[in-house]
Amino acid sequence: MRKASRFLGAHPLLPPALAAAGGILAADYTDFPFGGVLAVTLALSVLALGQIRRDYSGIFPGVVLLLFTGATFCLLHILSLRTQQLFPLASALQQRGALYVIASGLVADEPRAVGTGDQWKFSLKLDSIVHRNKRFHTWHRVLVSIRGNPPLEGERVAVEGKLTSIRRGRNPGESGMHSFLMRSGVAGQLFVSSPARMQVTGQRDNGGPAAIARKSRDWITETITRDLADAPDVASVLPAMVLGNRNNTPDSIQTNFRYSGALHVFAVSGLHVGIFGTILWGLLRFIGIRPPLAVPIVVLFLFFYAFLTGWRPSAVRAAIMATVFLGGFPLKRPPRVLNSLSAAAIIILGLDPQQLFLPGFQLSFIVLACIATLVPVFYKPLKRWSSPDPFIPRSLVSPGRRIFAGAANYGAGLISVSAAAWIGSLPLVLWHFQLVTPVAVVANAIMTPIAFVVLSVAAASMLCAACGASLIAILFNNANLVVTKFLLLVNSFFAAVPGGHFHTDRFVPFQSVPCRVSVLDTSFGGAAHCIRLKNPRHTILVDAGGKDSAYHTLIPFLRVRGISSVDDLVITHGDAQHFAGALRLLHDFRPASISGALARSRSPHDAPFFAAIQGLDLDPLRELSAGDRVFSFPDHQTELEVLYPPPGGLAAARTADDHCLIVRLHYCGWKLLFMSDSGFVAEKWLLDRQEDIDLRSHVIIKGRHRSDFSGLPEFINAVAPEVIVSTHAGFPDSERIPEGWRRKIAAKDIALFDQSRTGAVEIDLSPSRLKVKSYLTAQTYTARRQVK
Repeated sequence: MRKASRFLGAHPLLPPALAAAGGILAADYTDFPFGGVLAVTLALSVLALGQIRRDYSGIFPGVVLLLFTGATFCLLHILSLRTQQLFPLASALQQRGALYVIASGLVADEPRAVGTGDQWKFSLKLDSIVHRNKRFHTWHRVLVSIRGNPPLEGERVAVEGKLTSIRRGRNPGESGMHSFLMRSGVAGQLFVSSPARMQVTGQRDNGGPAAIARKSRDWITETITRDLADAPDVASVLPAMVLGNRNNTPDSIQTNFRYSGALHVFAVSGLHVGIFGTILWGLLRFIGIRPPLAVPIVVLFLFFYAFLTGWRPSAVRAAIMATVFLGGFPLKRPPRVLNSLSAAAIIILGLDPQQLFLPGFQLSFIVLACIATLVPVFYKPLKRWSSPDPFIPRSLVSPGRRIFAGAANYGAGLISVSAAAWIGSLPLVLWHFQLVTPVAVVANAIMTPIAFVVLSVAAASMLCAACGASLIAILFNNANLVVTKFLLLVNSFFAAVPGGHFHTDRFVPFQSVPCRVSVLDTSFGGAAHCIRLKNPRHTILVDAGGKDSAYHTLIPFLRVRGISSVDDLVITHGDAQHFAGALRLLHDFRPASISGALARSRSPHDAPFFAAIQGLDLDPLRELSAGDRVFSFPDHQTELEVLYPPPGGLAAARTADDHCLIVRLHYCGWKLLFMSDSGFVAEKWLLDRQEDIDLRSHVIIKGRHRSDFSGLPEFINAVAPEVIVSTHAGFPDSERIPEGWRRKIAAKDIALFDQSRTGAVEIDLSPSRLKVKSYLTAQTYTARRQVK
């Protein structure tokens, strides 16, 4: 009890911070009425003031104060939720799902490339929005997606397109972005079909604060990358590390930083704010400026740095935390990390209660709290091991031994901080990103000092350029070339360490069902299917979707399901919405085997795909045809057989859809038929060979042929499925499910899972049960049988 009292006495702001978080959680997960919470808050405020006037001691006043704090932050969060609901088209979006609008406003951030590289996203701070010739004035933000040339940050634009609400993702793994956008205050997503639908209505302001920040960023980027044109990787990494501009950084570099557990070294974070603050603090102390004057200078600089980064939440959080921590020096009070963190949390949550739910906020505070509490626990035994015997006079210790002790103590400190940070971040990274990086303990201990050198040299380059010493600045840039190259080399090494990182399902670390087939909803008539076998442990992808759907749907799904590698990648045909996304999988998931029906494909994605296979030293693509097996595990009664196309193809086949690979999964007697986008030609060929091929299957998984009929009545009769899972694209009409066909399927008592309604569909197989379930709706189908 005494230890607890002493701890709370040393950290008096910790309980109010926890009470504030509790109040926000209560408001978010319950439906408290605003008036009731306001009345309780006022009553508690009166009671708290009365208790404080009478007696500062005792438990009761403290409890009242905590309740008042919780109620106040509950009230603030209710107000923040109501602010989001004040968007003028919120109710119409909820009823109709999508609205055609004309939105006018300010491009609030730098547009960033997404997916294919010709699609861009940016935040639009609205002035007004027009729907059905009615104009609404609003201050809300929408996330705009546009193809082609994007606008510039700071321009005023009018865009015309389809506005949708921030809806729940249609596939596992997509809900994280939905939650992030909602918590970030985005009122909706606006999809603009072409640059012709956008008009620049106002040029950039060249004299305001935003213009100053933009020009400063441009100057810094040009300064620190001068004379580095021959090293594009370094020239893309330096602006990312200094300013957070990652638009030009290759995905492979970002992925390596993620897998080494050192993404905070690459992206602007509290580490960067701390490094720049430390550099400035050391410089001020070197020239003789004492702490009472140095502290406000450093604080102003940190907020200016956050301003330069575009007020990135991570930089703002770090600046506030540093301000609270450094504030103890002028007051001659020794700062305590946990107490300072608590004060910073109260300030940040008071400004924006939604921050509590963002991964960055949680990581910032929990990691720093773990560092403050765990580093002494780790450091003391390590220091004891590396330090000379304390009973030996220092004069008798050799210089070499002293140097070794100093280096060992420094290394022990780095390892202690890295281990504490990893322990603190592990549950959050696992929950939000389904990633475990044990290699990060060593990687961060090595890479953090290198990052310090990179940022220090960049700061020196900027200082020299500002003083007119351009040649010296170029010398610093070339020095940074060597250091950054070394950083990337170390990062690549740790990212490739076997077992150094792996993904795992946050709910089910190891798959509980023997066989699971996930039919993802990739939209636009595309396809991506994942087959996971528990025993033997084997993962198969049938198609990979398009570039955008691979980025937004397939890769997040693989990560949320804890899949770090793919054993077999099967490409059914060369259509871009089935095949182009495979390029994004090769580096991260490195399929051990790639096979498909691509010999007759004339897709423009063929050449880069084959080049990528050769560049990564993967096995050559295996061409499949009827009679082949993608894999076969006889002991487990499992195989994936190929039914179509015939060897050499068909003369009657004209389009890529006519050459679709048709495969069938056998698992302990259950049969799942993957039809891809095949149509009349393929179905007729299979029907003509019923004597050789028993087409009966329990489930059909199918797309729609773009220019021909699919799902012939006689073919459905021959397969006799219990369930059909079908895509239903919005465009073109040929890829929609015909209403007449839908009625015929219903008349045959076949369960139809229409993916325009169900989203992803997951099929769980065990020897005795087949279960089909929808991700978005409550639709399920279950079949059981006796197992001998």
